[in-house]
Amino acid sequence: MKKLFKTNKKRAAFTLIEMSLVLLIISLLLIVILPNLNQQKNSADEKVNSAFAKNVETQVMLYQGANDKVPSVAELVSAEYITKEQETKIDKIGLTIDQKNGKVSFNESHK
Repeated sequence: MKKLFKTNKKRAAFTLIEMSLVLLIISLLLIVILPNLNQQKNSADEKVNSAFAKNVETQVMLYQGANDKVPSVAELVSAEYITKEQETKIDKIGLTIDQKNGKVSFNESHK
């Protein structure tokens, strides 16, 4: 009869110390990983903007070859060398076209 009412007192559970250690390890990993993620995102954005600038410079050279003059951004849009969305991005990231040689560069204020 005693066996029927006897309960097993041993329980499988995490202790407060174990849970605290796990939370400490997770928080340390987050402290290390989060700044690196932000740095990787900024690096990727810089590479995308640089590639976009090269693309715009290529369109400027194509326009120059056909019209024998360095175009403005508005002229590139009207001649359909770039789209309106690309014009918006040019303004957003601060690209300028040098009217002497047609080189595309970033404004100093947008760096």
